Amino acid sequence: MSIEYIDMPDVHVGNMILDYLNKNRITQAELARGLKLDSSYLHRLLVKKSMETDRLLEICYALSYNFFPAFCNDTKAYENGTSFGHVELGTRIEKRLKEIEMTQVEFADKLGVSQSEVSRLLRKTSFETDKLTLISRLLGYNFFHDFYTETPNSKEDEFERLHAYTMKRYEELVIENDRQRQEIETQKKEIAYLKGKLTEAGIEF
Repeated sequence: MSIEYIDMPDVHVGNMILDYLNKNRITQAELARGLKLDSSYLHRLLVKKSMETDRLLEICYALSYNFFPAFCNDTKAYENGTSFGHVELGTRIEKRLKEIEMTQVEFADKLGVSQSEVSRLLRKTSFETDKLTLISRLLGYNFFHDFYTETPNSKEDEFERLHAYTMKRYEELVIENDRQRQEIETQKKEIAYLKGKLTEAGIEF
């Protein structure tokens, strides 16, 4: 099956989000709080051209704005107030390979990677936007379009989307909370150790 060429814009994700924040008078600190991220970490994300699709989706939810149509030259999507949701990208790419009758070996050759790397990619749910742009062009299908629809989701679909996102975010925060708790405990032990050393040296503080 021949692969049709698709025209895709070259999007700098960080600049796109910063433009939106500036136009809507939203500070990076406000967005960081909404995402439960450290401000310095968010700043590092926003200077990059590419971003993980899952992270971009989180920002869409936080700002109630869909950035994915920017990768499709789809101005109608913005006008229609389209909804957005998570996409199992590995599964969707594998489906596309079957549609165009392309083997994993052929796909690996086009990507310039090993077949084992392709197998790993097909198990992923999130991709860097630059990588997904390349894959979209190679397979003749714009996968960014799958992150939004031109008709609103049903209430049931919307509930499922929000439920899945909430559960995923909850699990991430629990893990992060445990990590920070362990880090605090380590720091407490270090403080106690250093305090003991200072006391032994007769230094008052």
